Amino acid sequence: MLRAILTLTGVGIASSTAMSQPLDDAVPTIFLPRVGGEGTTPMEVAYLPSFDRYYASNGGNPGFSAWTYDAAGNLVSGPTPAGADVRSMNYNPNTGFVEVVQFGSSELRVLTVDGAGNWVDAGGVPGVIITKPDAQSMPAYNPDANELYAYSSSGSSAVSIISRESGNVTGEIGLDLAGAGIPASNLASWASGYDPANRWLLLFDAVNDDVVVFDLSGQFIGASSVATDVDPAFRSGYANGQVFIFDVALNGWQGYVIGEAGCAADFNGDGALNILDFVDFQTAFVGGDPAADCDQNGMFNILDFVCFQGVFGAGCP
Repeated sequence: MLRAILTLTGVGIASSTAMSQPLDDAVPTIFLPRVGGEGTTPMEVAYLPSFDRYYASNGGNPGFSAWTYDAAGNLVSGPTPAGADVRSMNYNPNTGFVEVVQFGSSELRVLTVDGAGNWVDAGGVPGVIITKPDAQSMPAYNPDANELYAYSSSGSSAVSIISRESGNVTGEIGLDLAGAGIPASNLASWASGYDPANRWLLLFDAVNDDVVVFDLSGQFIGASSVATDVDPAFRSGYANGQVFIFDVALNGWQGYVIGEAGCAADFNGDGALNILDFVDFQTAFVGGDPAADCDQNGMFNILDFVCFQGVFGAGCP
C-alpha cells in the first residue's frame, strides 16, 4: 500500500487536517479543591493513569504544598510538601512517570508516589537540566516528539521548543495572533498546555477568559471560552484530556473539556477511515503541512508514511 500511496502525486484534493475544532464554550468537568497547605501561588494539574490520580501543587518553594485527588476530583491525600519548586507537571507515557519542571533552568524531577498513588516527593532525573526562556515558564510536554513547549511572559508572540532529551532550546513556534484576533499582551504569562490527541498547543487569554488553540506550526485553530477568570500568570494547564484553570473564588482547579478527542487515523476528519485519508495525508506531505510530519521529528520523509500507516492500522477508538 505504501508504494501505491507514494505514486499518488498531483492529486487535486484539498487537505483537511484538523482532527476536531475547539468548542466555543468549554464544558466543565471535575473540580480539585485546594485544602489548607503552605504557599499561595497555585501551579497546574497532572494525571497519572496507572493510579487514576490527579495531582496539583503550589509553587515558590520545595516546602510548599501538593495534593492528590481521585478520578472524581475528591481529595485523597495532602497537603504534603511538594519536594520541588514546581512550575509544571506532565505525564510522560514514554517513561510512565509524572515529570516535574521546576523554577529556573534546573533538574527535571520525577514524581514519587506511594502504593496508593499519593504524592510523596519529587525526586531527580540526573543529567537532564531543562533550559527555559523564562525562569517562571511552565512547559507542556509532547510525548510523540519528546519535546516541551515553554511560553515566557505576557507580550511574547512565540513559544520555545525544548528537547526533553538534552534540555536545550531547539527552536520556537511563532504564534498566529493576528489570526486569533488578540494582542500578545492578552496571553497569561508562563502557562501553556499541549493536547496530544489533537496536537493542539494551548495558551490562555486572561482578558477574554479563553483557551486559545494553535497547531504546532503556530497557526490559529480556534478559542474556547471558560467560565473561570483566567489569571494573568501561572495557574493553567492541561492533563488527561482537560484544561485545568485555578478558580480563585472557589480556591481550586476547575477542569474543562475544550474539544472532542481527535483521531489521527481519520486524517481528513470526515468520520470515515478510507483511501481518502491517505490521499489527504500525501497532499499535506507534499505541501509541507506540519500535520503530515507524523513522527514529529521536524523532517518530511518516508518514515512519516510508515508512521501514518501504523496510525491508520490502529484505527480510531
